[in-house]
Amino acid sequence: METAGLPILTSRSVNIKTTVAESIIWDCIQFSPMYGRDKLGPTAVLQSVSRIDSVMASNGTLLNMKFLPSFFATGNDLDKFSSFLKDFVSLPIHHVQFNVITKEDLINAKKYPDNYRSLTIRVAGYTAYFTELAGEMQDEIIARTSYGSIA
Repeated sequence: METAGLPILTSRSVNIKTTVAESIIWDCIQFSPMYGRDKLGPTAVLQSVSRIDSVMASNGTLLNMKFLPSFFATGNDLDKFSSFLKDFVSLPIHHVQFNVITKEDLINAKKYPDNYRSLTIRVAGYTAYFTELAGEMQDEIIARTSYGSIA
């Protein structure tokens, strides 16, 4: 959808629609892909996000990525992640934050909060205790795509 030739952006965090020109007043723009749409892996996400002009965000941008703990099982896996981080810093992306946890652990933390009181998670530029977040926010974090490899 376009307005006066300007694409419409939707911010999931504040649930409003605005034109690109108006988005400059936002504190932060969420660059994370919609859940389930990032089918080509984390490197493709970085390449896509790097094409967005972040000057539209007056107070920065936000990119959330969730990796499975099994991704870091071997030295080769760590080398791949190190290369991934080097790719990130070579691109015009100002911010990325990582969570390393399984979907099952998050579901269990929501279901049995007393067993997970010390579980912290990156949310949207800040760290929070997962069990203290509102249920809707917990569901959003659970729904995020988890990467098990870098293609």
